[in-house]
Formats: sequence, C-alpha cells, structure tokens
Amino acid sequence: MRTTPLALLMAIGALGAASGNSPPAGGPVRCSVNGYMWPATLDSKPTPTETGTIEMISDGHGKFTSGQMTQHLADDTHMSGSDNCIFELASGTYEARADGAVTNTIVWKLRPGSDPHCGAFVTDSKNLGFAEGARDFRGVKNVSTAYALEDGRTGWVGATPLGFAFGVCEPSAK
Repeated sequence: MRTTPLALLMAIGALGAASGNSPPAGGPVRCSVNGYMWPATLDSKPTPTETGTIEMISDGHGKFTSGQMTQHLADDTHMSGSDNCIFELASGTYEARADGAVTNTIVWKLRPGSDPHCGAFVTDSKNLGFAEGARDFRGVKNVSTAYALEDGRTGWVGATPLGFAFGVCEPSAK
C-alpha cells in the first residue's frame, strides 16, 4: 500500500521568470521539487510526498529542448520507503505573461529501466507490481507558473486535485 495517492502531481517544471514583459533567457536551469498532498482537514498539515530535482535547457524562444527530472516519491511498498524515479522531457513550452510570470507546460515520460512503481504514480494507475508495462511510460502533462524572486532566483508552483508542488530554480553551468 502506498503512503500517498500522489500520481499526477510529481512533475512540474519551471524556467526563469521574465522580468517585466521580456521573455525568459535561454540556457540550462536546475530546479528543486517539493511535493505535498492537500491537508486532509482544515486543521491538518499538508503531507510531504516527494522531493527531487529538474535539469532542463531552454532555447530562449518558448521551448524546452532537453531535460531530466529525478524524483524521490513516498512509497511504503519498498524497503527504503521511496521510489527513485527518472523522467525525460518529452516536450515543453513556456510563455511569458503580461504580469511578468511565466506559464510552463511540460510533458515528462518515465525513463525505461526506472522503477515501475514510478509509472503507476505518474499515470494514476493501480500498481501492477514490478513488471513494466506500456502504461508506465505514457507521457504526463503538467502546467506550472514561475515567478521572479527578489534574490534573482525563480520560484515556481503548480497544483492538481491531488496536491501541490513548488520549488526554486537557478541557472546551471551544464
């Protein structure tokens, strides 16, 4: 049994937010990922469900050209209590908004050889055990919003009916 029905929330990427109405700069970026389930009651706290990193490269003109996301998802069906998942960028776009934020639309696919439990989380499927299947490798689309932070980094946030995720991004030397 899983500790969380997280499924779709696991992958929400971001690129540096625009300043004013200028488009985001292109190049490599590295982002943190912190995911939570919505609180069960008004008085309870959100349940932590995932941590990870995203590394992507953008072209500076609205497209992500390559990327990888590594996730550590809560899962009590493993001795370690988590799934280590690696996803590859299938496609991604970003658009600077008039308010200075950036809307990201990203599709991730589970890398072949990753733990099949990861695919069940991502596709909101029943876990069928340790056998990989085509359903584990379907693309999953996520939408997030990025904002320029006062310290020059970029903050991002996204949400689904299952929960929310957020993180911070910085340019990387990749």
